[in-house]
Amino acid sequence: EADLSEANLINADLSGAFLQGAKMQHANLSQADLSGAHAEEADLRGANLSNAELSGATLQGAKLQGANLSNTDLSGAHLEEADLSSINLGNADLSGARLQGAKLQGANLSNTDLSGAHLEEADLTGANLHDADLSGALLQGARLQGARLRQADLSGAHLEEADLRDADLRGPALEQFVNPDPQVADALQHRLVGARQSATEEPVAAVGMTSFGARPVERQRRDQHVVAVVEQPGQAEGPAVEARIV
Repeated sequence: EADLSEANLINADLSGAFLQGAKMQHANLSQADLSGAHAEEADLRGANLSNAELSGATLQGAKLQGANLSNTDLSGAHLEEADLSSINLGNADLSGARLQGAKLQGANLSNTDLSGAHLEEADLTGANLHDADLSGALLQGARLQGARLRQADLSGAHLEEADLRDADLRGPALEQFVNPDPQVADALQHRLVGARQSATEEPVAAVGMTSFGARPVERQRRDQHVVAVVEQPGQAEGPAVEARIV
């Protein structure tokens, strides 16, 4: 296992390198090329990987707590079960990345491209996803409690069994799930159904995510479904919006 802790590797060419289990805490890998690198179980805590190239890299089980990966290309990377808590991934490209079961608590993912990413069972508790692109992302069973999703794009995302308690969905983040475009409603039925304006109103055919100003305040289980209840800020009274995720 290589020990590259605190090493200066700015602009280094490590494409395709075998770095399994390497110790790289606080290493400076800014603008380095690690595309296709094999770094399973590597220790990159506190490392600087800003503007680095990590497309297609394999980082399953890697430790990246507190690392800086802002503006980094991680498209198609494998990060299953990786620890990315408190990491800075602002403006990064994680399109198509595999993050199943990853720990992303408190991570900065603002303006990050997560389109088509695999985030099943990932822990995004308290993560900052402001303006993130989550279109087509797979978030089944993900933990998003207290996550900031304001202005995030969740079009086509799958959120079955996801936990959105106390998540901030203000802005266009919730619109598709509450007021779907009739032309796409049928295509959304397999993702989210049962959205309604009150407990007695008939649910809409399908929903897909934005009621302007909506914010989830409660989550319950009813008839084997996950139900997120959201309120409309700025209104003294009025019906809550209930979105059922199946």
